[in-house]
Amino acid sequence: MQRTSEAIHLFGRVVQMIDSMEWEDRNRARLLRRLALGQINYLRHQPWNLEKEV
Repeated sequence: MQRTSEAIHLFGRVVQMIDSMEWEDRNRARLLRRLALGQINYLRHQPWNLEKEV
């Protein structure tokens, strides 16, 4: 749909929300954060490039 910059912005907001919340299940928070960051990387560069996150 050619709305890449909007999607990157929204995934960035998701990461901020995850970081600002207290999570009972920290593993779930880490997984959701990695998925959001992976989507941002994919939209910018195509590969997920999550080596520094893992």
